[in-house]
Amino acid sequence: IEATHEAESSWGDTCDTIAYATLFPHTASWIFGVNVPGKPRTVVFYMAGLGAYRRKLEEVKQDAYHGLAVQ
Repeated sequence: IEATHEAESSWGDTCDTIAYATLFPHTASWIFGVNVPGKPRTVVFYMAGLGAYRRKLEEVKQDAYHGLAVQ
């Protein structure tokens, strides 16, 4: 099972939106991958909390796993 390109891009946008609503972007933190030389500055995890993550998983399940494809 793989995420579709669209779903992966959308998830990245969601994670970016949440992260950039915090103070984390104003620091040189491993959270954005700055500890890896040459790596683009990106969010490496979901910052909205476990409850919100579980709700999102349930939404995907209820939508017949939209955004996931069997390879």
